[in-house]
Amino acid sequence: YSTVAFGLNYKKNIRSGANMGALFGYGLTDKEESLKDLPIPIYGFSAQISYENGGDWTGADFDISKLSASAQSLTELRNRHLLALQIRGESAFNSPFAAQVRAQDLLGGQGRYSRTLFGRYGAGASASFTYYLLRNNIGLLSLQPFYELAYLYDGGYRHQSGTGASISYKFWRFPFPFGLNYTYNLSDSSSQVSFVFGAKF
Repeated sequence: YSTVAFGLNYKKNIRSGANMGALFGYGLTDKEESLKDLPIPIYGFSAQISYENGGDWTGADFDISKLSASAQSLTELRNRHLLALQIRGESAFNSPFAAQVRAQDLLGGQGRYSRTLFGRYGAGASASFTYYLLRNNIGLLSLQPFYELAYLYDGGYRHQSGTGASISYKFWRFPFPFGLNYTYNLSDSSSQVSFVFGAKF
């Protein structure tokens, strides 16, 4: 399954840690500034597109070809709470089952699921709101409710969706947040409680 991927990424007013909390993208050097309220809300946006390919020329046992595109908006309110919206689409033009589009790749990344769906192509959307229960000189305590949905096609359309929330804490001098996540899978009525550590960077 060896592949080579390349893509383009554009960002404006989005920190490098814009998931489980851009949530937690604060650095120690700007701690004092980050503890202050903003004079006005900040609106951020990002868009990316990538192409992945593999075959004999990469040492893969299969021909693999996949195109991905996504966009995200992030609104940071005056009191530093954050609203994140994301859409994503993928198409596996010529890929074996294991390298097809996965529902979890189309979801927002906040939920934890015991199973996932595969398809030839699909699209997903997610929304989350990060509410800071505590912001002080020691660290950040946040509550992040979310909703996410993905549709995949493989001879027919199927969907996977979930909702829930994460509660996480991050020390200013420790680079990774940690906490608990609760996810309710709306597709099969299952639920899962997980310990979470770190974030996407």
